Amino acid sequence: MNAAAASSNQFYLTLFSNSSNEIYKDNTLAAFKIKLAQPIELNYVENWEVGFCEVTCRPPIVGTGLPLTTVGNSHVLVYCNVISPKFVGSDVVRCLRTFIFPSTNCENVFDKIYYVPVEQRKFHDFRIEFLLTNGKRVPFKDSKVPTKSVLHFRKK
Repeated sequence: MNAAAASSNQFYLTLFSNSSNEIYKDNTLAAFKIKLAQPIELNYVENWEVGFCEVTCRPPIVGTGLPLTTVGNSHVLVYCNVISPKFVGSDVVRCLRTFIFPSTNCENVFDKIYYVPVEQRKFHDFRIEFLLTNGKRVPFKDSKVPTKSVLHFRKK
């Protein structure tokens, strides 16, 4: 990927929440770390940005102490470890995107992609976390179907 990233103006990264479960035992559908097949090294001279363009996930769990109205039709914040921090509400965090979480299956291909500057130029691990505005992880229904996240990297 580093050769492709160095010679290309853009690329996509598709992540599945169960991709590195043998390495990262604490991975869940809502918070997971992926060990990439090879490190990604972005050109240090160029400015890069990334956008969160697609997510497929399970519906929320009902009866977990969080009523469905807390999850369904609530804002979800997607955090990512390789981006620059930005203001979200009263905090400065590494939030890649926010979206409204439906009360049924979550399959979103975003029409409008918001891009955030990439802070790390070389990374082998990639972390994604889905949080509600109250700071709790989204309580996805446990499933053998992983959460899928698609990110678009491009030169600025």
